[in-house]
Parts: sequence; structure tokens; C-alpha cells
Amino acid sequence: MTMDNWVDITRELMTYKSWAWAPFCAFVFITGFIVVNLLIAVICDAVYELNDFADALTGQLKSETDDSSTESPSDRFSQRRILQRNVFELKDQVQMLIDDQKSTMQALMVLTEELSEYDDSFKMEGEESCSSLSYKRFLDEELSYE
Repeated sequence: MTMDNWVDITRELMTYKSWAWAPFCAFVFITGFIVVNLLIAVICDAVYELNDFADALTGQLKSETDDSSTESPSDRFSQRRILQRNVFELKDQVQMLIDDQKSTMQALMVLTEELSEYDDSFKMEGEESCSSLSYKRFLDEELSYE
């Protein structure tokens, strides 16, 4: 709904039918109303979500401060142990992701070498193959990450 030149089209049709302006004006008003209402609905929904999020954070912080004032030292110690366990689990997960990334990079390097060898068998004398250029670029990037 860009509304480009709708007035010109309406005037041209009005030379044939004098009531031709009515459907055009109705369409423009109705679609304009719908678009404005959709825009307002999206804005209201975003504000509502932000308020919910802020209320949840405020409630969580309030409950944490209320709980911490009435907690015994043993409760704090158990919470600390739980947090430490969670941190260690996260460290293990990160290490697994790093290991998976390394194995994926090694597999990519092997595939790139094979592609380079395959491409080298078809290249003409004196020209450098595309895959060997990509492989060199890949190795440069790999070395820069380490």
C-alpha cells in the first residue's frame, strides 16, 4: 500500500463513472486504519513484554534480597556449592564444544586437502587452483585463531 498516484487513477476512472472515487477512498481509509492499528498493537505488545520482564527481574531481585537476609550460613554454603557445580558443568560443556570445533576444523582441513589434490589434477600448467587459494586462506585464518 504505497498509495502512489491513486488520485490520478481515480480521476481517470471518474471520467467514466462519477462514483469511482468511493471504492478508492474506502480502500485507503480502511487499509490505513488497519495498518495504524497493527502498528499500535505491536508497540503495545512490546511495552507489555518489557514491563513483564522488568517485573520478573524486580520480583526476582526482591526475593533474593529477602531470602539472603533470612538465610542461615549453611543455606548460603549449599547455594554456593550448587553454583560451583553449575560452573564446573558449564566449563565441561564449553570444553566439549571446543573439542568438537577442533575435530570439525581438522575434518575440514582434510577435505580441503583432498579437494586441492583433486583440483590440482585438472589445473593447467602455471595457474594456481581456486581450491588451493582457498586452502591457503583457510590455513591463514586457522593460524590467526590460535
